Amino acid sequence: MTLTVADALSLSGREWVWTDLHWGNRQESALEVAVRILPTLQLLRGRFPADEARWLIRAGRTSGLMRQQPVPEDPVELAALIESPRQKDAPDGLSMCGTLEARYSLYKGDDPETGTIFEFTAEAGAGHNRISLRLPDGFRLGTPEEAAEWFRGLIGIWQPAFAAVGSTAVTAAVVDRGVQLEKHFLRKFPVGYLNWFSLASYGRPPFPLEQQREYSAGTLVAVSEWTTTAAVDLSVELEAQGLLHWPSWDTPNPSPITD
Repeated sequence: MTLTVADALSLSGREWVWTDLHWGNRQESALEVAVRILPTLQLLRGRFPADEARWLIRAGRTSGLMRQQPVPEDPVELAALIESPRQKDAPDGLSMCGTLEARYSLYKGDDPETGTIFEFTAEAGAGHNRISLRLPDGFRLGTPEEAAEWFRGLIGIWQPAFAAVGSTAVTAAVVDRGVQLEKHFLRKFPVGYLNWFSLASYGRPPFPLEQQREYSAGTLVAVSEWTTTAAVDLSVELEAQGLLHWPSWDTPNPSPITD
């Protein structure tokens, strides 16, 4: 069954579904990041029904780079657009931004300004890294099993330390529960319907959890049902397991995900 976000979840007009990926310092080159970006765009593109939709990029903060243009299909060309000047100056040094911030916009029709159906920003460097996606109502989420498969694909591309698929409704409810229980990370950590904990950064959950699936590179923990109540209950379990902490800023480059 092909379910969109609007079909799969009962959210109000002021609520939305999000996907967050977090990892520490990798010191990746712009080319290594570009090699992750291109399959990400393909994976995201497949979640929208518009066959003619195309990707545009706007990179950097200078007037020349701020011009929107089609995303190059060649990773070397894409790397040239997103490479940070600081990384060019000191490729072996510690840079707070290994790539420029770039905005990727998916649009359909003749006018990118009025035809945008999805967009997100991405950059990578030292310290804490994050990609956050706001999934619109028309995003093909699918069944919980199909959503988990898509989520695993995104994890395989970026190899984050932690990742989750949640909603603003879940976030607000988890914060409220954290205040009630006086639990700091329930008020700060983005727990969702699907949650990924890498083996390198988190180890295995000390006690088995419902809907827990173990892989060579980490553990995927899902809710028993895609409801706010189930996600809040899971957040309390994850906190009790000691899993709700941010990944270390200094982590080694991850091994390839093979399963």
